This record gives sequence, C-alpha cells and structure tokens, in this order.
Amino acid sequence: MQQHVVKLLEAYGRPDIEWHHVPNGEHRAPRTAGRLKTLGTHAGVADLMLTIDGRSYAVELKTVTGRQSAAQQRWQERFERAGGLYFVARGLDQAIAVLTGIGAFRAGITIISAPDGSGVRTRLGAEAPAATRSPRAAGVPA
Repeated sequence: MQQHVVKLLEAYGRPDIEWHHVPNGEHRAPRTAGRLKTLGTHAGVADLMLTIDGRSYAVELKTVTGRQSAAQQRWQERFERAGGLYFVARGLDQAIAVLTGIGAFRAGITIISAPDGSGVRTRLGAEAPAATRSPRAAGVPA
C-alpha cells in the first residue's frame, strides 16, 4: 500500500510540499543497527513525513485491521507533544482521505478508489472525503 501512496504523491502531490519516508523499519545486522541508533534512528517513526504550509505531519499507513506498535504509539506522543499532527490511515481509502485533508495533492484533483478494487481514479473538481485524524491526535483519550 505504501508504494501505491508514494506513486500518488509523486504523480499528484503539490510541488511546494516536502515529503519523505524514513527507512527505519528494515531488519539490519546488529552492528549496523547499533551505528544507526547512534546517528539518531528512532523506533516507531511514521511511514510518511510531510511538511505542508509550515505544518509538520506524520502519516502511519496500516492495513484495515492493522494496529500501532507500542513504539509507534510512543513516537506519536512525542511528535504531537512537539506540535506535529499525526494520522493513522487504515487502508488506501483512509490514506487518500488523510492526504487530501492535509492538502498534499494539487488543487482541483480528487483521488478516489476504484469500486472494483483495481486501483484509483482521479477527477477534476470533485470533492474528496474529509480526513480523519487518529483519536489520540484529536485529543480523545486511548
């Protein structure tokens, strides 16, 4: 799913935003992992980091039934405490809604999932569903 979301951002993302993936999740040799930790690698960093109109966003991509790990929850708390906005997107529809809601896509483009599950379609001028922040990001206790 993340590769699909990245393709959408590459094709339809606003040119004036910054976004990237932090490649922390791969298994590494213990020596390499130890070195990366001394360089500032943190467990639980979100899948996508975006800066849009001066705001910092983190988007964690999960399957529809996916759950955050304890490390991801701790990182979310630190990110929000620092002023960032954190979203958990469960499935492609929520990922599209979150990215649309935070203004990641160019104006006039709406991205919707194809009803047959074959991917996504774009249309000009249609309204997209509103993004939903994670309950914790919205201030709802866990």
